[in-house]
Amino acid sequence: MSKNKLWSDHTNMKRVTENFRQFINEGQWEPKGAKAMAAATGGSRYGRDKGDDETKGHWEPKGARDMAIAVGGSRYSRDKGDDGGEIKEQADTEETAPTGEEEVQLKSESFCEEFPEACAKAFGAKRANMPQIPDAAEFAKELSAPPPDGLETNEPQEIPDLGQATRNYLNSSDDLGDWPAGDQVKVTTLDNIDPSDLNPTQTDIYMSNALKMVRSGEKAAETGSGWTPWNGAVLVSDDNFLLDGHHRWAATIVYNALHPEDAKKMSIEKVGMPIKLLLRVANAYTDAVGGKRHSGGGTTTERLIHKMIKEEIKKLKRNK
Repeated sequence: MSKNKLWSDHTNMKRVTENFRQFINEGQWEPKGAKAMAAATGGSRYGRDKGDDETKGHWEPKGARDMAIAVGGSRYSRDKGDDGGEIKEQADTEETAPTGEEEVQLKSESFCEEFPEACAKAFGAKRANMPQIPDAAEFAKELSAPPPDGLETNEPQEIPDLGQATRNYLNSSDDLGDWPAGDQVKVTTLDNIDPSDLNPTQTDIYMSNALKMVRSGEKAAETGSGWTPWNGAVLVSDDNFLLDGHHRWAATIVYNALHPEDAKKMSIEKVGMPIKLLLRVANAYTDAVGGKRHSGGGTTTERLIHKMIKEEIKKLKRNK
């Protein structure tokens, strides 16, 4: 995958998010035909079909150029911009894509679609069911703490279900000794781990987030200082599944694809427990400390398109 392609897609995704936010907040899109609009956004037929031109697919939002970008980042049937003139080449004042190669659109904002090999062994947990651990170091400390300070880990029936744990779980350890005979789970720091040897637990990993981190890593590599996605350990299960740090892991893989001559390794905190049980313990810990989970899945673009179409359906119903 080329650097041109990635940075082109990154800037387009930023533009999509900004433009959709404007459309949603200000209502600045008015298709002539609901059917054509649904087709343009990948949706299905809905609402009223007045004004459709099925042969040419005409639809005219107030901001034609912005809407064209929002639904695919390319020019559509007529080359007229918002002011009636020709649509100029897309410019980006923040991050200009390198020249010399035609821009190629991402299939989606999904990292796993762009790097399927990296996600081939994904565990498949839903994003909404993933733990959001506020302090990974503190969680690792709790895992290895002896009674009465640690966590219950070796009796699954005693580990609270998703959303049920209270702060009492933080001091629930009652069996002294190494897991699985006891409650103390060994956590080992390992350096120089190839990110391709790790597997994601969830697949809702967004390219726009990863590419921002890649850019930070590139700047740090150029200047010799600054934040990078491969600095700082990520939590990994005994069977090599990521518990946290999915976007840092993804960013490191993308960076290595762009800069194979400067491929980076990662540090991990390896937890001596398989991912299936570790997820349950980590979710109980998240609930006990008051952590918040992400709501739902789907890429940023898919969620914004869905929201935009729902708003238009509401307008159509009000105008009937």
